[in-house]
Amino acid sequence: MGQAVRSKGLTPCDLRLTTYDLRNSNLHSSDERRKTVVQTKRAVPLGVSLVLALFLSGGTLISPALSQDFQNTLILLRASQVLPKDPLSGPNYKIKEAVINDGLINIYELDTFYGPLKVESTPLLLKRINELKGLQRMEALK
Repeated sequence: MGQAVRSKGLTPCDLRLTTYDLRNSNLHSSDERRKTVVQTKRAVPLGVSLVLALFLSGGTLISPALSQDFQNTLILLRASQVLPKDPLSGPNYKIKEAVINDGLINIYELDTFYGPLKVESTPLLLKRINELKGLQRMEALK
């Protein structure tokens, strides 16, 4: 049976559909069975693509409405309340007091000798502070 299926160019999925059609229908000729398999193969991708199109279009209609409220909500914090006193200023930088929180992360602004710097997230801020301290030590060696 496997050889016959391979010689006709059918896949195991087609075999299952054909077996299903033979058991559950009153089709008698092989041409009618073949038509049913081809119709089933065409109907499945069409149904899947229809569901996918509906899902994607519904997601694009709903998502801007949800994200619009989220993007407009900004929380203003003070750096002295969020961070310990130690990293608020150094010899070559100063963290501005106003901290913006977008609901997920804090956004800090620093004034440095190298220009203004905007840092998104507290862990990244601590990393930038360590880098600025390292730069200050390297300049002291000159």
